[in-house]
Amino acid sequence: MNRTTTLVASTALVLSGHLCAQPVLTSTNMQNSSVQAATVFGASVGADGANVTWDISSATTQIVADAVIGPTSSTPVAAQFPMSNWAMTTTIPGFVTYYTLWSVTTNSLELHGEGIGSGFNEEVYTDPHRMIEFPMMYNDVFMDQFTIQGLGTQTVTWAYTGYGTLVTALGTFANVVKMHNVENDRTIFWNASPLRPLADFDFEGDGTLWASGANSVTENDHGSEVSVYPNPAEDQLFLSGLLPGDRIELVDVLGKIILTERTDRTSGSIPLSDLNMGPGTYVVRVLRGDTAMAIPFIKIED
Repeated sequence: MNRTTTLVASTALVLSGHLCAQPVLTSTNMQNSSVQAATVFGASVGADGANVTWDISSATTQIVADAVIGPTSSTPVAAQFPMSNWAMTTTIPGFVTYYTLWSVTTNSLELHGEGIGSGFNEEVYTDPHRMIEFPMMYNDVFMDQFTIQGLGTQTVTWAYTGYGTLVTALGTFANVVKMHNVENDRTIFWNASPLRPLADFDFEGDGTLWASGANSVTENDHGSEVSVYPNPAEDQLFLSGLLPGDRIELVDVLGKIILTERTDRTSGSIPLSDLNMGPGTYVVRVLRGDTAMAIPFIKIED
């Protein structure tokens, strides 16, 4: 991990004679957290600045997993990542558990692994990705070079571009910091205290929200009304038990959406061979009103 740091702002912002406190990201704010992970589609997160309110409550939001943030030593992959001391354990009930591994020091938070244990899309960082430099203050910028095993070396720039309140379908969060990855147009919102990722969005506003105590969405993890077959599936997946108006999503275990469409039928099929999907575990999610039915299946080589 190689880096270059630029300091642009002081630790406070003064507007119209009033001192507006800004969150400062530090390693001392880490603590265990239990959250729920939700996929979010179509969020508008472009605004930067001080005391911003980002309202993404109208974006499509569905809970898909439970997550626990705590010491890496409590995970079964600790021996594989000896430099990591902090981890997120994500579980899709009855389906799969996978791990995100960080190292947290007084100077930085660095990423060592993503999707570990999922069986596919696992990313191991042989040179870790620095995501925060401590203390991180409004308008601070740094560059980092990291290496992903099998994918090569990348250089990215992270900037602390805003702070304020994030309004979501699963709750409202104050004391939030917006970090922007310039090269990939990626945005991560960090909860400042306790320090943890709150939301992660790509350039289209699609991504993941990690909300504590979320209970506004009814989730049927096994899809008692909708069935998929065959399972495992090779080149075609069939669905039954649908209702006209259902929204169908095909998602990998990391929450990345592969396909979304709305049906006007009671049955249908998904041509897996047309989607460039590798072998592994996936989820068909059927959205019906405020209910989401998640049905896991295994994709095998065709």
